[in-house]
Amino acid sequence: MNIMLYGAAGPGDRNSETLCRAAAGLLRRRYPEARAFLASDGFDAELPGLAGYFRHPGALPPFSRGWLRCAFYKNFLRDEEKYQRLLLAPVIEAGSGMDTCISLAGSDYRSGLPNRRRVLDRALFERRVRLELWNAAFDPAHSGAEMRRDLNLFDRIVAGDSISFKALTENGFGAGTVLLPPLAFALEPQRAALPEGYSEGGTVGLCIGPRGDKFFQAVTALIDHILKSTYFSVVLIPYATAPYGQDGEALCRLAGAYKSDPAAGRILSAGNGYNAPETRWLFSRMRMLVTTHTPAAAAAMAGLTPALLVNSGARARGVMCDTLGDAAEFCLISGAEPSGKDLIRGFSAVIRNEDAVQALLHERVPLFRRSLEEGLILHR
Repeated sequence: MNIMLYGAAGPGDRNSETLCRAAAGLLRRRYPEARAFLASDGFDAELPGLAGYFRHPGALPPFSRGWLRCAFYKNFLRDEEKYQRLLLAPVIEAGSGMDTCISLAGSDYRSGLPNRRRVLDRALFERRVRLELWNAAFDPAHSGAEMRRDLNLFDRIVAGDSISFKALTENGFGAGTVLLPPLAFALEPQRAALPEGYSEGGTVGLCIGPRGDKFFQAVTALIDHILKSTYFSVVLIPYATAPYGQDGEALCRLAGAYKSDPAAGRILSAGNGYNAPETRWLFSRMRMLVTTHTPAAAAAMAGLTPALLVNSGARARGVMCDTLGDAAEFCLISGAEPSGKDLIRGFSAVIRNEDAVQALLHERVPLFRRSLEEGLILHR
């Protein structure tokens, strides 16, 4: 059985790397005889469990025959669909010989879908290849007619949280939709050197993207509170870096704000040298993680570390409630622009209730891992 994984960004996005590694690992364990390939334009390092790669040609050699054809359709005829199909021709051709093609871009259906992935879905469907969509998130408020048509291309949709699952089933996609935990719960950690000054169990992780000056001030208020009211250190760790996100920019700005602070020695930086399994392991050595990224919160909880998620999306609420039940109320800040007091209140609530959160994680994470192992069954 030959399987192609596609729809993931490059290694600068820890979430995409997590999806690729976790999916390849699950397929390897479930179907040891299968050969899994990855179609991507960003992964240079080989990922374990994959039989090979199909590279997206992000750009063709100038004035080559292929370049001229693409330029003709894109610039002269203004035919974006044909242009993308020409650019993706090697991946489309490779996918047409597969038994199953699995898109890992399910979260794109939360608010929109990049055109390249939409074109690839349609082209593979026309080749009569079995299609699956994993890690799906869905918000009816942001789904137009074209997106709904695209969802109907898939033979099976794997929703990554109960809110998305409910929305999918209520909007006509119930027949081929199943609910399973996020793939982050299936990622195996990999030991790595801890940042200098890191104290296991005495460090709070901070993993955020840029969200404006008001949020920056709220985060600095939280850091001030941690430094003055606890013995914890704070480690700044990026999860989505350029060109897929700007965590590095936000965290550098935070580090710069404390450069001359007497407590600067307790502000640590993990840098961008950790891959997804190493980041997952680093999360597991923290006291807790504060993050704006739902996938990062899932990766932390997979390592039995409590997470405070600052995110107003339905996907964030779905993942936290599925994992923690009623305890999600003090592990999720869903306001659009939380203040420093909101973050401090949330941080204190997690610390105050961490025994209950830990008990829930010890109970549910093994169940999540088992359900992923047993639930991702491919229909041949």
